[in-house]
Amino acid sequence: MSLSRFASSSMLLFIDEILLAAGGWTYWLIISKIASPSEIGQATSLYNLVLLGSTLTMLGLEYPLLRRSSLERSQILGTTLVIELLISIASLPIVIYVINNFYQEELIAFIWLTAAMFVFSAVGLVPRFALLGISDVKSVLIIHAISIGLRFVVGFALVIIGFGTLGIILSFLLQFLIGAVATLAVAKKKFGLKIGDFAYIKSILKEGLINSPSKLSYMVIFTLSIVLLASYGINNSEIGVFYIALMISTVAGSFGASMAFMAIPASSQSNLDLTSTSARISLALSAPVIAVLIVAPESILSIIGPEYVSAGMMLSIMSLGVLPYVMTMNAISKFNNLGRPRKLIVIGSVQILAFIVCFAILVPTYGTMGASLSVFVAFASSAIPSIIWSGRLLARHFASSCLAVAAGVVAGYAIHYAFGTFPITSGSSINYYSSIIAILFSIASSTIVIFLLKNTSLAEMREMVKHVTKKT
Repeated sequence: MSLSRFASSSMLLFIDEILLAAGGWTYWLIISKIASPSEIGQATSLYNLVLLGSTLTMLGLEYPLLRRSSLERSQILGTTLVIELLISIASLPIVIYVINNFYQEELIAFIWLTAAMFVFSAVGLVPRFALLGISDVKSVLIIHAISIGLRFVVGFALVIIGFGTLGIILSFLLQFLIGAVATLAVAKKKFGLKIGDFAYIKSILKEGLINSPSKLSYMVIFTLSIVLLASYGINNSEIGVFYIALMISTVAGSFGASMAFMAIPASSQSNLDLTSTSARISLALSAPVIAVLIVAPESILSIIGPEYVSAGMMLSIMSLGVLPYVMTMNAISKFNNLGRPRKLIVIGSVQILAFIVCFAILVPTYGTMGASLSVFVAFASSAIPSIIWSGRLLARHFASSCLAVAAGVVAGYAIHYAFGTFPITSGSSINYYSSIIAILFSIASSTIVIFLLKNTSLAEMREMVKHVTKKT
């Protein structure tokens, strides 16, 4: 498989992830204008429970789907679907128990709708990753665009006519239902629904469980960290500011993660391990973005709202973890391709252990700043074995990207100091003129270093852009 085709699939997946994030953000922003805070709170509580539950029940099954779908179409979809259905149905009593015992009494009325959301959300992930496994990202993107659009229309209409929390929940149920049915219908035509024998089921489940530690660690970092902050007595406004900074840093690493994901089916189809290429390109493209986030975090946050400017330091700290995150994601893809289960388990376990230990030690003293440091330490810790086990070539690409980030940061800081606008202290205004110049110099400096150290080339970038534009 050519690099250009590989890049186009990664770009489409990146767009899909941005669509899901932006669609969710816009939905809550608009619905909050017509629904009461209590209705929003009730709906988000149930929605987040569904997302958390479906992520847990998926275990790490996306990895065997990504790796095997192109070669085992006759039985991979049906087999994995049965496994996920059984796990989801077995988990339903837990979901019902949680709602009955830990949620407000008025939410018990929505218990069966939430159960249906949970099943459709979990089951819909299987055909989605099966389609990604054959690089059919466009179908997934189209289905998500349609389901998100319908969720907005239905949710807005139902809330306007007075359905409140019920209207919001029904709109999400419709999204999950359409997403699951549509992706399954498309995948069924390309795969069939044959179920493998017991040995095949066992091998799929084993491969998923091997990837569970890393999957669990990302869930704890990106989802449970918000809940854990509340348990430490951090007020809602601080948690909201931390959440925005975390989401921006997540988006910064999304393309690298998308490329690492799509390296798995690309490797299977070409019978070659392409993770060296995906790591090289994704690290190179991530470096200028990271440099910008470190150089002008307040300016970027102010675009969302002035109340988020205080998260500048947190965003810079978490941005430092993006390169290790991208490196780790590519290492996970590499070890899936090569069949290295122990390394996968160690990387995931190191990441989650580092996060939990740091979180428990730092958050009581430093609050959300401690949480930001915990995110960085978690990714940096898991990157160490990832780099060591991935070999000298990938270690070199990682080091080159770190130098590119450093060059971009130095150039950006130099501009700030020249204008007398660094550092920005609490209550001071942002000089957007100097920030724009600092950002441009930062991007230019980090890109030049990337080219000089041969992580990529201008010709390679032109080839990828040309093919991505044609595909999208």
